Amino acid sequence: MKVGGIYLGGELLISRVWRADTTSTRIRGLLGRAPLQANEGLMIVPCNAIHTFGMKYKLDVVFLDFADRVVKMVYHLDKWRIALSGQAKWVLELRAGEAERLNLKIGEELKWRQG
Repeated sequence: MKVGGIYLGGELLISRVWRADTTSTRIRGLLGRAPLQANEGLMIVPCNAIHTFGMKYKLDVVFLDFADRVVKMVYHLDKWRIALSGQAKWVLELRAGEAERLNLKIGEELKWRQG
């Protein structure tokens, strides 16, 4: 998977974000991987729905539209659950509590940059 960061304006917001943009990386997602830490995330593109079947920890889920704007957030999504947004183009999965810690808001534009 490619690694980059998430930016809000010109400011680096999340320093280590993996990009799952192939069928195999999107299907695997975080399954079998170590839990995300602060300043880490998984970007799944394209995607408008995720599940936590088989997960062992909770996630914060941020849904973004075609303009890379936050359209929905689900906090502390427990294992064995589904979350979706019909408006979403891609999803950012974060450690539970990270979306609140970062003070993310609906309507903010987040950009992923490789590097």
